[in-house]
Amino acid sequence: MKELVHSHHHLTLKEIESLLKPAFDTLILVTAIAFTVWLALGVQVEPSSGGSNSMKTATQSVV
Repeated sequence: MKELVHSHHHLTLKEIESLLKPAFDTLILVTAIAFTVWLALGVQVEPSSGGSNSMKTATQSVV
């Protein structure tokens, strides 16, 4: 554990940034896509079934 903490001190801020930025961008992209898909499904499902059922159906459709 000591070695792990020690090795982190050798990472510069630039290196950490270059490691985190792609992951962060990917996370935003995935979240945006997932939200869009969920929203689209939710809009389609909502009228046919009431309330909490629409969420359940949308989740099942995604999975």
